[in-house]
Amino acid sequence: MYRLPRAARVCLVFPIAALFCLVWPPQAISAEIVVRNDSLGDGATGAIQSGFVAGESAAVWLTSPCDGNIVAIQVFWRSVLGGEPQSIEDSISIFAPSNFPFPGQLLELLEAPVLTDGALNEYRYLDENQTVPISVPVVRDQVFVVSFKFFNDPEPVVGASVVTDTNGCQAGKNAINAIGLGWVNACSLGVSGDFVIRAVIDCQEQQGACCLPTGCQIKTASQCAAMGGSYRGNNTNCNSPGICDGACCFSDGSCTQTTQSNCTNQGGTFGGVLTPCSASLCRGACCLPDGTCANSQTPSQCASVGGAYKGNGTNCAGVTCNGACCANGGACTNKTQSQCDASGGVWNGPSTSCASFSCPVSGACCLPDGSCQDGQTAAQCQAQGGVYKGDNTTCASNPCVGACCFAGSCLNLSKSDCTQISGAVWQGPAYQCGAGNSCPSGACCLPLGDCIASSTPASCAAQNGVFHSGQSCAQANCPVPIGACCFNNGTSCIGGLTPQQCALISGSQWKGVNSQCGSSCCPPPKGDMNGDLVLNGADVQRFVKALLGSPVGQDVCKGDFNSNGILDTGDVPGFVGVLLSLP
Repeated sequence: MYRLPRAARVCLVFPIAALFCLVWPPQAISAEIVVRNDSLGDGATGAIQSGFVAGESAAVWLTSPCDGNIVAIQVFWRSVLGGEPQSIEDSISIFAPSNFPFPGQLLELLEAPVLTDGALNEYRYLDENQTVPISVPVVRDQVFVVSFKFFNDPEPVVGASVVTDTNGCQAGKNAINAIGLGWVNACSLGVSGDFVIRAVIDCQEQQGACCLPTGCQIKTASQCAAMGGSYRGNNTNCNSPGICDGACCFSDGSCTQTTQSNCTNQGGTFGGVLTPCSASLCRGACCLPDGTCANSQTPSQCASVGGAYKGNGTNCAGVTCNGACCANGGACTNKTQSQCDASGGVWNGPSTSCASFSCPVSGACCLPDGSCQDGQTAAQCQAQGGVYKGDNTTCASNPCVGACCFAGSCLNLSKSDCTQISGAVWQGPAYQCGAGNSCPSGACCLPLGDCIASSTPASCAAQNGVFHSGQSCAQANCPVPIGACCFNNGTSCIGGLTPQQCALISGSQWKGVNSQCGSSCCPPPKGDMNGDLVLNGADVQRFVKALLGSPVGQDVCKGDFNSNGILDTGDVPGFVGVLLSLP
């Protein structure tokens, strides 16, 4: 039966020199951590718990701070006067936990430990020859139980026994297996402190909270660094409030404290773990479209003026407002606007970079009139109806030659050379002479859908046609336009007819490509510009105003005497004619 502890009557102060290790092997490394409940140390007061009898046990519930192995057990053994002979006790056991105060499954057993008075006795081996080391695997936050069992009755007055600190017995941490009682809470039996029974865990590499973009994980420092995280220190815990919080900046310049993952989910920019919010943190330098730089701008302010935001906390003095600078030939260099202008390049703004920007490549462009322009892109050349001579080409090295047809023969010449030959016709830079010095020929599709076979490019162009080199009319399949057909002096209209179909109707007039009966000017123009059914000076004023300004649809219908679909000077003779015909 456990007796009242002598600590109720005697308290001793133990100098730290007395807390020495009986055996301390040379392979001990800095990754080893002593796990303890007690606070006994240099100058602290300890209590000798000699109320035990043979067969009883003192046990502690400990928690591992890491993944590793239990490699040693420490027991502080002390008498009142010191100098007692060494004592061989029953055993030291390591258990898995169960419902306190009951230990769980036995994990390891060390029999017949030898204890030295006044020493923090450490045990690293299971056998007396020290050949079988203690090695019990544990994981971070795992609870385990270390129990010390007595073989001898401690002498109740001055004999050696286990020791506790004196600053209170922690609940759920200390238990006694007492004869007649079984396992009970040591605190309920009057034990005044925590047993000085400790475990040594080899963590290999200590672990702690690792703050990652996706959240917090328990990792080693090296693991955390490899994952790009922020390591909060050994033995820190992800459950600690705010452990991974930092400043989160939003585009409007506001700031809040949260985790990186929460910040990203809210569309913010994380400033780093433990970074505090400040008035200037969420502002920075903004490179403006004109190449200048403005300080203390929010991302939203910078974007609203078309600028390039250089990042939170940046300053114009420490940034360069570069952008993609395109030189002739398509070469790209990141430069400031002033540098680009000085080199004769084209600057594309501070938000561009040569890494993602493609400079347009230019070259020589031969135009339909036989002239040549340098520095044109393929698209620019095509828009002018020209022939692009290739990237990085020049007019000087690429003369604009084309088929020059004369007297049944053909030579590829420049336009100026071709005009020196009597009767020769230059076909343009897009066409070259065929086999046997033959002039290029093909089908020519006219605007109204008619086709001319065996036309030359120049002849087709003169009739506003589309040339199909080397094709017959059947192959060209010239599209025939449709439109409104007016007849019966403009009082009748049929839509969707081709010009050829409309011509079959006596007195008809085809109104143009895609014209509609409802919107076409079927009645012939009579000069009544203001629609008052009277032809007089008021109509003259309206006609002149429409002619010099922007005529509306009915102005065209009433004044388009030459039927070209517009109101222009060609309609003046017709308008004057109707005025002169008035009675």
